[in-house]
Amino acid sequence: MIWVVFKDKAGKELLSYTANGTFAGEADETKALLAYENELEPNEIMLEIQDR
Repeated sequence: MIWVVFKDKAGKELLSYTANGTFAGEADETKALLAYENELEPNEIMLEIQDR
């Protein structure tokens, strides 16, 4: 299964979800929300696609 994984610059996983059923722009909106919740800038959050 393909997962979308969000990590901070230190490599700590902040959130992950399956790519199945996602919509256009969801990753960008999620990144913005995670940045706000973790007091980071959106460019401090890395996105990875993983097969888990």
